[in-house]
Amino acid sequence: MTSLTKRAGQSALWQISGGAGQTIIRLGASVVLARALTPQDFGIYGMALLFKEFVMRIGNLGMGAGIIARKETTEDDLCTCFWTMTGLRVCLFILTFATAPFASNFFNNPELTTVVRVISLTFLFSIPSVVANFLLSKDLRYQEINIVRSLGALFESGFAVTLVTTTNLDYWALVFAMLSTVLLTETTIGLLAKWYPKFRFSKLSFNYLFYFGINQLGNGLIVYL
Repeated sequence: MTSLTKRAGQSALWQISGGAGQTIIRLGASVVLARALTPQDFGIYGMALLFKEFVMRIGNLGMGAGIIARKETTEDDLCTCFWTMTGLRVCLFILTFATAPFASNFFNNPELTTVVRVISLTFLFSIPSVVANFLLSKDLRYQEINIVRSLGALFESGFAVTLVTTTNLDYWALVFAMLSTVLLTETTIGLLAKWYPKFRFSKLSFNYLFYFGINQLGNGLIVYL
């Protein structure tokens, strides 16, 4: 019990320090980016992320939380969660891509359609970690998670600053930096878990994970708002 308490305490410290580190990195990059980009550039990027996150919240079943909560997780649970979440991410990508013009109309900005569609690729890029992230959390491996996330923040910030200062991409520099970071970090987290999906699906596992996760939907929408 003492060992578990110690690990939990260390995990909490890593979460706090990781979040603080990422915030400091992004603030430092923002100082440079704020001088190189216009408020319109940040606005277009921000509105695209806002719309993408809205779709994400609607489609987030929270099934991964069931993986963490279940004391004895079976291979059927993991595979069922992976394939369900993969199918959901593909659907969210298609939905976001198709509804991008509505975002442009809502925000009265025609440039948003293309930006939203490109950013929607993050749904596909995050597939490698849909189960891996929860497996690492279940094992209290927050040190590894936060190191990857912090390095990702450093890479994204550095890449964005480099693109902004050496090219004329404007807000696209933020988009490309974010996409590259999502692909790298989510793939790395997927590899760290050392778990690979098999072609298995259990209705029993799905029912448990679905009914456990559906309760997270309302909480996610509240947090988004």
